[in-house]
Amino acid sequence: MLRQRIVTAAILVAVFLAGLFLLPPKWFVLLLLAVGAMSAVEATRLCDIQSRAGQVVFVLTFIVLSYSLYKIRNHDLVIFVYVVAVMTWLIILWLLATHPRHQERRFLFVSLTVLSLSFAIFAISDLMLTVDNGALWILGMFGVIWIADAAAYFTGRRFGARKLAPRISPGKTIEGFKGSLFVIFAFSLASGTILWENSYGRILLWVLICLIVAAFSVIGDLFISMNKRIVGVKDSGKLLPGHGGILDRIDSTLSAAPIYTLCVTVFFA
Repeated sequence: MLRQRIVTAAILVAVFLAGLFLLPPKWFVLLLLAVGAMSAVEATRLCDIQSRAGQVVFVLTFIVLSYSLYKIRNHDLVIFVYVVAVMTWLIILWLLATHPRHQERRFLFVSLTVLSLSFAIFAISDLMLTVDNGALWILGMFGVIWIADAAAYFTGRRFGARKLAPRISPGKTIEGFKGSLFVIFAFSLASGTILWENSYGRILLWVLICLIVAAFSVIGDLFISMNKRIVGVKDSGKLLPGHGGILDRIDSTLSAAPIYTLCVTVFFA
């Protein structure tokens, strides 16, 4: 299983990097939309949408909303969208803390899921199309997410004792979360020093952004885990051998992308 996971992960990273640096920006956005649409199909299962008509409506809603966001060109309106996206994840954080029954707030679960998918695709697309060196900024975001995830896993296995969210994801620990933040602090300080050298203000901003993104990424992971636990499934799908579905791989990105792009747009663009 471990070897299968490594092989699949290596292929995914290679495809991602090829698309990020070799495809024209608009083609990369189309690739993102395709990934988002496949994720939306998986999300219908996690939202317990069983009818074919309901599944089609959900996926079409994601596509229409994502395209509508993509067409926004007004800078102030774009910032407003990111603020709404961050507020959406704060609502999701409240859901994670209160553990509402799925049937009691089913419409809320469905709405938040389609919004989170659309906001994430929009955020990454906006980085690619409107920010200088957008591909490198995107790579930086995923680097933070991947490093934080790996650090949480290994420090959690070695030092984990207290559960972070036992009713949602028993494998996550407070020690793992703290370990991920410590590693991200070291990574962001080192990378920021290399990138901006004596610009201490930019280095500090970069460190703070990376820490916030690492913390937010956990919310996305827990939200998808909560949906899986509610409907009683282990994985969102079976498309990726050793990893499950697409949502199992991008869950952290859903929450991290909007806050990361908002910060980059305000402080670095």
